[in-house]
Amino acid sequence: DALSRIYEEEQEWEKTMELLQRLVDLLSDQSRRVECYYRMGRIAEGPLNDPDGALERYQFAVDVDPSYLQALASLREIYKNRQDWENAISTLKQEESHTQDPDTKSALLYHIGYLYHAELSDIGLAQDYYEKAMQWNPRNTEAAQPLSDIYFTREAYAKAEPLLDLLVDAVRNGEVERE
Repeated sequence: DALSRIYEEEQEWEKTMELLQRLVDLLSDQSRRVECYYRMGRIAEGPLNDPDGALERYQFAVDVDPSYLQALASLREIYKNRQDWENAISTLKQEESHTQDPDTKSALLYHIGYLYHAELSDIGLAQDYYEKAMQWNPRNTEAAQPLSDIYFTREAYAKAEPLLDLLVDAVRNGEVERE
């Protein structure tokens, strides 16, 4: 492992990848294997400019540890860059299921809703995820804005009103910019 870090510092990417692969093949410690796969994914994605190789390594990391959030976040970004919305959403759902922090959970749920809304035009599922985001963080203005629009369009004014109040307060307090 120390030698692979030396190669990495020297930007000997191919040697680093070879050494990390050998290390993964020898390791029985699952957490170290996950870390090596993740490092290989970062190298493939960055210096080697190999998004397919990065995707494969991040997926190996997640196969070993489905709760490894760094690899899940990296997978999500690759899927988003490829406009592979279904896999991006699936990865976001997996991230959310392994996240404990309410604000982070709310942000991930908002992003799921956003992809359903903006990329897949599924307003019903978008609404469901925006609502879940608001349940985890009732002050999530990112989710409140599109959810209030959906409610308003569906003439659910009583549901839209508290969200609009939240947004007005957030603008007054300088928490968000007015659109």
